[in-house]
Amino acid sequence: MIQGPLLNNNNFNNVIGEDHLGIRYVSINISDTLQHGITSITPRARYWSFYSWVLYDFIKEKKERTNKNFKKYLKRQEWFFILANIASSEEQNINISNLIGITKGTEIWEENEEMISLRRDYVKNSRGGYGLAYSNVMKILGVTKRAALEKGVEIDRLTTKGKELAKAFECSIKNTEYHKNYKLADKVPRYVLLEYGKTAGLDRLGKSLKEKQLLRSFFLPQNTNDIYSRLRKKSLNYYRYLIKNYDNKKISITTWRSLMYDNIFSNKDYPEHLDLVIKGWEIYHGRQIFTYSLETIWSYILETISREIITQKQLIELIFDHLKVNKIELNQKINTLLNIVPLQVDTRETYLINMKGEKLDVKDRIYNPLLVMLDVYERFKSRKDLEPIHNKLLNEGGNDHISLTFWINTVESYLDASIKDLLLFIINKMIIEQHQKVALNKLISTNNETYHFIKEEGKLYFLAKDEPNYNAFRIKQGASILKDLDLI
Repeated sequence: MIQGPLLNNNNFNNVIGEDHLGIRYVSINISDTLQHGITSITPRARYWSFYSWVLYDFIKEKKERTNKNFKKYLKRQEWFFILANIASSEEQNINISNLIGITKGTEIWEENEEMISLRRDYVKNSRGGYGLAYSNVMKILGVTKRAALEKGVEIDRLTTKGKELAKAFECSIKNTEYHKNYKLADKVPRYVLLEYGKTAGLDRLGKSLKEKQLLRSFFLPQNTNDIYSRLRKKSLNYYRYLIKNYDNKKISITTWRSLMYDNIFSNKDYPEHLDLVIKGWEIYHGRQIFTYSLETIWSYILETISREIITQKQLIELIFDHLKVNKIELNQKINTLLNIVPLQVDTRETYLINMKGEKLDVKDRIYNPLLVMLDVYERFKSRKDLEPIHNKLLNEGGNDHISLTFWINTVESYLDASIKDLLLFIINKMIIEQHQKVALNKLISTNNETYHFIKEEGKLYFLAKDEPNYNAFRIKQGASILKDLDLI
């Protein structure tokens, strides 16, 4: 029999996870408002058609419309759809982009078997790419609606327009050998999959005019009272305007930020009917810059305590000593420091690049991030040209998740205080206490243990590093949809 004191066991999941200050998701919420229904993992328009057809065809083919039967049917159709796309792209000598299950599909296709067998292990999700990515957004766009469990219906249902889209896809593929003879087969010949891909491929939407027109009506509805649908339409038309007028060939975060955060702000010659989303995306980019800068200071703190176990007070004294060595005047008033902003665009971009540097440089990773955060404050303080929806975006996240409104109000309250005072607030409240609060909430709500440091007997003990990151850039996915629809 074991005697003596024992440590308690716990069943927490130790995960690295993301968003350890609980501030990064705010940008996702802003982009979801402005581009509702197109996420970072739903960039191909024709998936809406394909999955609507799978639902429609399953309902026609199966007497028992159970969720279990649907999963089997879906994975059968999706597996051969993956192979068809790979076959079509190989023939054209192009890379197929954003095809779910492409890794496993390519592996099997390159085995060069004449008859390819059904597989369901191409993704872990039991409902394939539909459950992984497209199920929810199809409801948002009005292609499907939720199952009616109270009526014994276990699978998503098609709307009237959703059925129309499904029939349009079916019309595109009805003369293929696959649809006529192999739709329910466990093995399909390579030549059949190639023929199927030439018609059904994600890049072959242009061949089906009816299908393309219907998809356009979902993404860019003509008449709607739904604010989110109107914002999505305006956002997509905004991308079209920028691509047409600025000849933007390389889609990257820096390029889009240049167009949507800097050029538009300085150039007032833009379409007035897009004003709502133009200012919305300006706020989005400001939020991204703010988050990245605050996370840079957070990463510097983690790296500092990884080198030695120190108290919170010692940590702050160390940071201030390093700033003094770099000739940063810590007693300078914030309202005087604001004379430096707005920053030159090239200066700001250089600061952002250097924030992810490997050196533990206090100027690059504490002082310059503070300047960029103040630059964001200067951009959005007391704006008289904003609508209620813009103020809602600025307030996204509230006090608990450090909204831009919270940051603006914080700076306002520190205008007569020193750089030292504001940095004390940022380090103590917006980083150390913020992380402890977020990590505790994750522990309680998800059973995930995400602490990057622990505070014990006044000392900070390092657990894991972190680094600043931008959110997945949904604008690229919106542009991809437009390309599929032949609108850019």
